[in-house]
Amino acid sequence: MGLESAARELYGLLPGQFVAARTATARAAAQNGDKELARQVKALPKPPAAAWLVDMLAVHRRDEVDEVIRLGRAISEAQEQLDLEQLRQLGGQRRRLRAAVAEAGRGLAAELGQPVSAAALAEVEQTLHAAMADPDAAAAVVSGLLTGPLSSNGIDPVELEGKVAVPGAAGAPPAPGSRKRQVVHELARRRA
Repeated sequence: MGLESAARELYGLLPGQFVAARTATARAAAQNGDKELARQVKALPKPPAAAWLVDMLAVHRRDEVDEVIRLGRAISEAQEQLDLEQLRQLGGQRRRLRAAVAEAGRGLAAELGQPVSAAALAEVEQTLHAAMADPDAAAAVVSGLLTGPLSSNGIDPVELEGKVAVPGAAGAPPAPGSRKRQVVHELARRRA
């Protein structure tokens, strides 16, 4: 078992199961002689409610998350083309879709026996907004390995440092500081 597979198992659990499972996984890695993996697993943070719920949406409601990502791409294309009418239409869709997917998250949390607060749902919406605004944030959301909620001002790249359990894992964005991330940041800075 590697770090990515261990993280995927842990971030797919209910919040109340996380700490005990992380301890057991780290202990098993240490007993198998993989002290480095044990250390890495121990360092995986338990996600707060909003990040957990976005991870669950990525796993259990992937079509809805993909719809969020597609709309974000459409908005980016409309911005590049300076299509104001399209931007106005997509802006309304963006608000409705974020709210609908957050509400689907509330339903999913209830199905899983984990009701979430209004504050957590607001952070889910903010994270979905970030996924629409930044391709790396979209990859982080889709990965199902979020360790914290995301936020975006719509201009700068979304800060992902410490927000993904295993940066560079399949579906996850590259580690912060990678060349791709630097290029994206530079392009965003030039646009501003």
